[in-house]
Amino acid sequence: MNWEQSWQQLKAIFWLRWRLSRNQFVRGGNINAALSVIFGFSLFFSAMALLIGGISGGYFAGAKSSGQLLMFIWDGIILLALFLWFMGVLMEIQRAESIDLTKLLHLPVTLRQVFVFNFIASHFTTFVLLFMPATLGFCAGLIIGGGLKMVLVTPLYLSFAFLVSTWTYCLRGWIAGLMTNKRRRRSIVVWITLVFILMFQLPNLVINNSSVKKNFIKRSEETVTMSQNQKPDFMAKAHTIVPLGWVGYGTKTIMDGNPWPALGWTIVCGLGGVLGLARAYRMTIRFYQGAAKAKTIKTVSTSAKQTEMLFVEKTLPWIPDNVAGLALATLRSLLRAPETKMFLIFPLFMGVFLCFIDISAATKNISKTGMFFSAPIIVSIAAYSLIQATGNMFGHDRNGFRELVLLPTPRHLILAGKNLAYFPFMLGISIFFLVLAAWRLPLSAENILVGILQIPTAFLLISLLTNLFSILVPFRVALGSLKSNKPKPIVILASFLGMMFVPVVISPLFIAPAVSLLFSSQGWIPWLPVGLIVSAGVLAGAVAIYIALIPLEGRLLKRRELYILQEVTEEIE
Repeated sequence: MNWEQSWQQLKAIFWLRWRLSRNQFVRGGNINAALSVIFGFSLFFSAMALLIGGISGGYFAGAKSSGQLLMFIWDGIILLALFLWFMGVLMEIQRAESIDLTKLLHLPVTLRQVFVFNFIASHFTTFVLLFMPATLGFCAGLIIGGGLKMVLVTPLYLSFAFLVSTWTYCLRGWIAGLMTNKRRRRSIVVWITLVFILMFQLPNLVINNSSVKKNFIKRSEETVTMSQNQKPDFMAKAHTIVPLGWVGYGTKTIMDGNPWPALGWTIVCGLGGVLGLARAYRMTIRFYQGAAKAKTIKTVSTSAKQTEMLFVEKTLPWIPDNVAGLALATLRSLLRAPETKMFLIFPLFMGVFLCFIDISAATKNISKTGMFFSAPIIVSIAAYSLIQATGNMFGHDRNGFRELVLLPTPRHLILAGKNLAYFPFMLGISIFFLVLAAWRLPLSAENILVGILQIPTAFLLISLLTNLFSILVPFRVALGSLKSNKPKPIVILASFLGMMFVPVVISPLFIAPAVSLLFSSQGWIPWLPVGLIVSAGVLAGAVAIYIALIPLEGRLLKRRELYILQEVTEEIE
């Protein structure tokens, strides 16, 4: 195949990607078009501002800073970039190429070109579009402030970025290949997420541990007596061994007049990036060719009779059977879904953090006034951890939403059933946090009981808000994730507004501690459990508000169910 044919094929691929993006943009409507334009201009001006800031920072750092300080500046930049980059990889852990290779395997096109295009397109993220101008501007500022010898810093940084991006792309493809097994997918999603979170938070957990602090202070006192000339040698060896320090130490050696380490690491990073890209290409082709050939048919034996009652056949006290059936079916689906494990990771990590962190000094400074407001704060944190999942209830159903549309059940009862399915998670997370708080903080029995009463209160109020967002701004959730592959701007705006409205919605939780604080400060009826009484009254009010508003949301769901059906069942191109 000559160069002209290859160029024509590449132009056709670019046209295809542009056409798919244009179709998605047109179908989004006028609101999404306006938000896309605003977001695009905001991104452009933010990138320009970061570029100017990077140039200014590089100029002053290159002109006035020492090589040692500049090395540490680069170390901080690299660590921040890797943290944000790997968090993005974690959110995009499922395979989501810009152009699906399975649709091109039967065409006479060069798949290597499609792979390279997908690799380049994977970098057009908000993080890259904002961070790269800032770092490249920093490199330009170093050249302006430090002279032409600092030109070598730019290829060193770009080769390191190329090395990281190729191997993370390879890692994502390998994980996606493993996740084709649905049974294995759930465990992989959870463990990969936990590994990434613990990897970046382990230093913080270790540093804040009380025993580690004591040992660190003791060792630091011993280290002061050591000779100072051994520290630079140690730092130099650490930066030469660990690849994360190559950019910083290479910049330092360039400033010292020795460019050879930087040139060597540039070549090593470039060759490593090419090796990673070739490895990712072989894995991608093997994955798609195997997916195209594999057509296994699984047979399930139906000879065994069901002897026990199914989970979805059970009943719930005081709950109508149609609502209970929908709630149990949704709960069973959530327990099996990997997305559930994703939104449960945050409270689990918070619990681990509270177990390791040394809060003895903080508890001494917490006054009795702060103890009154501990329970609603804990319940609010639990409510926040469920917002991303409950704010798009129907998106997790995907094609299963068709069955909900066909049900003769009144729509407000469908909403009640879906809300009820999420309550065990809210209850479990809140109790988990309350138990940890009672262990680490001086919480009284009344504070704990107030927190237990506030759990259903917060859940009912949050459910009314999340029902509204689920009806107005639904979107199809990608498998193994909590978000869409290509979310519309209105979805991003709705998520931001949802987070902004949560404090307003759950503000009634703070009525009980405020009244308790007033009675305690004035010495009124000290034996009366004011917090429990007011919390019970607020719960009764939340129940009344929920009963009054859920039929209105049910009618809104009935009017928009066809729109929701289209949004959550339509595959994204």
